[in-house]
Amino acid sequence: EESDAEVVLEVAHADLAAQAGEVQARVESLSALDHPGVARVRECRHEDGLLFVVHDACPGTPLDELLRESGPFSAERSVLLILQAGEALAAAHARGLVHQQLTPGCLFVDEQDNVRVADFSLTSPADAIGAEVVPLTLTSVKYASPEIAAGKPQEERSDLYSLALILYEA
Repeated sequence: EESDAEVVLEVAHADLAAQAGEVQARVESLSALDHPGVARVRECRHEDGLLFVVHDACPGTPLDELLRESGPFSAERSVLLILQAGEALAAAHARGLVHQQLTPGCLFVDEQDNVRVADFSLTSPADAIGAEVVPLTLTSVKYASPEIAAGKPQEERSDLYSLALILYEA
């Protein structure tokens, strides 16, 4: 495809490499998602016991960095940014994909205030919504919905709850 496109190569944790078939199926579902507000996943490979996921690099700066540098934005700017992220999530949800660990670090803002949501690489396909519980990281626990914090299955509303917390912070 685009040979000059900037991409990110992620090497999955060894535990996920053991589930390569399942992760590869998830990545295939995500790669079918074509929305300008979502970082495009290009491929997933399992070689020599390692699992690699390749996705487009996101232009701009993660929202968490912008907030650290400038403090909270105006209400108008915050709403405009979060609405874009919400549209991207709606497109993902329409395809049965749930982000699972949405944080400000997953939202990239470019110089024109366009937002792109990243780190979808381990989300569930439509037939598995609600079937999986993802462990929380130190970063994501702050934005976790009550059902995730209780160890219950992920749902679209989990992403919306996290997005609302991000809006409050922005």
